Amino acid sequence: MNKRILSRDERGQALVEFALILPIALLILMGIIQFGLLFSGQIGVINAVREATRYGSTSPVSDASGASGAGAKVCNYLLGTASTTPNAMSRVPGYSLSNVKQSGATYVTYESYSDPHDSTPTYSVRMTVHIEYQHPLLIPIVSNIIDGLDGASDSKFQLGATEAMRVENPLLTTNPSLSQTVNC
Repeated sequence: MNKRILSRDERGQALVEFALILPIALLILMGIIQFGLLFSGQIGVINAVREATRYGSTSPVSDASGASGAGAKVCNYLLGTASTTPNAMSRVPGYSLSNVKQSGATYVTYESYSDPHDSTPTYSVRMTVHIEYQHPLLIPIVSNIIDGLDGASDSKFQLGATEAMRVENPLLTTNPSLSQTVNC
């Protein structure tokens, strides 16, 4: 008879343990999903910046006016602000142009520098593309925990990427003294 009472008392034990562990297990699962989405977004942002930088590096630039025009084209290509241009950022999961930080945080820069490999001075132009994107936090419970880690409590997490490449110019024998930034 003792044995029968003991088993009846232990029958509800698994249910209590499950009820205690379930919230923690769900929080961990939702955290894995949210961080997977953020990681996917970061990879998309990095790839978009690389693609836009490569796109822009094929346009020769040797003066400030050329840099302004080429920089605007790169911004359009990166963000898709013109309806006729391809959009590198469209491959970012959940992309929205409104989530791109634009006021000086997303830009294209052109700078000239002297080539170190030649005894006769020659010059090249380096193009740098930088973007800051605020990826939305989609899992509410996890959003409450990690929101604010990037400095703002806005249900978004700031992602960023920078890429620099040499512009494919013909040989420049005079220094263009180029230092031009185009804000996107």
